[in-house]
Amino acid sequence: MPGWHPLNMNRAALWGEKVSHISNKKMKKLLHIFALIAIRWDEEINAYYKRKIELDGKPKMAVINAVRNKLILRIFACMKQDRRYLKSYERSVQVENGQVKHGDEVIERATEANWHMDQE
Repeated sequence: MPGWHPLNMNRAALWGEKVSHISNKKMKKLLHIFALIAIRWDEEINAYYKRKIELDGKPKMAVINAVRNKLILRIFACMKQDRRYLKSYERSVQVENGQVKHGDEVIERATEANWHMDQE
């Protein structure tokens, strides 16, 4: 075959993707099932999945991995804040018109400098 050389092929092309021997395979299976259920029943996740597949043209497995990551981030955020997941959750601290607010109380004036520091 012209242009084909065995050194140009990577392992995934020859044998397919393998799960690392270090990973918790049972947890990966559970997260996969959890992601599929979320895609089916959660409107926000379903809209995200459809948008990535149809509009962005992403591979389905890549989007399922992104959904897994979203779910993990939600779980850890709830654990860190010691609260249950609320679909209608609102942040207690909001930025409006360049001011950081907690409820009705203005905490500080948001500037470009402290906004960038928070994003890093």
